[in-house]
Amino acid sequence: MAKQSSRQVRQANSSYWLTYSDLLSGLLLMFILLMMLALWNFQNANKDLIDEKDRYQQMIQENAEMKEKIERTVGVRAELIQDLTMQLQKNNINAVISETGAIKVDETILFEFGRSELKPEGRAFLNRFISVYLGVLSQDKYKDQVKEIIIEGHTDSVGDYLDNLDLSQARAISVAKYCMSQESGLDTAMRDYLEYFLTANGRSESRPVITNNEEDQNKSRRVEFLFRLSDEETIDWINQWVQEQEQSAVQAEQTGN
Repeated sequence: MAKQSSRQVRQANSSYWLTYSDLLSGLLLMFILLMMLALWNFQNANKDLIDEKDRYQQMIQENAEMKEKIERTVGVRAELIQDLTMQLQKNNINAVISETGAIKVDETILFEFGRSELKPEGRAFLNRFISVYLGVLSQDKYKDQVKEIIIEGHTDSVGDYLDNLDLSQARAISVAKYCMSQESGLDTAMRDYLEYFLTANGRSESRPVITNNEEDQNKSRRVEFLFRLSDEETIDWINQWVQEQEQSAVQAEQTGN
């Protein structure tokens, strides 16, 4: 009887230590898992910090590049407009140059009302103007910047839009053809330069000149000479970058909410 009781005690003690050992093993396993989870969280947090730092440095670099491109864009265009203004004044050429560099020539200088054939006075004006204009654009400091030279015809809003479109297109082409001809006084090299960059467009009545909230019909009937620089692509890149930043900010705000 005593032996049986002793055996029961040993079995009870053995069962007790087995249960306690399992408990310790379970706690140890849980501790190891918690440590692994903490380490994993730490590594992820550290990775997030590194990623955030990289994004911040990239943003700084992109901002510096954007600033440099804007300054270069503004600088080249401003200098070119200044040179054009000075040369036009120096040669007593009556033309209005805008802040964007567009040179506006009134209809009355080039054409009779409603016609697309150049007047003798118009030919004489172009002979004086086009050599000065291209002389500035083709300078060494600008020749790699100029991407396109555009001649645009414009009308007032009187009459049918399509008729005005035909007239404005015919006038732009008439001016372009004359500038490309030997009559313009340009030598072969300069005509080849113009041919490479030149386009001619009719804008109909789509861009009227507004004065005191009303269309100035006389000034709306005009021909414009415009230049497009390679920095136009830079401006497109900047606009795209700004839009991407705005979209990212909106998405971040929506995620936060």
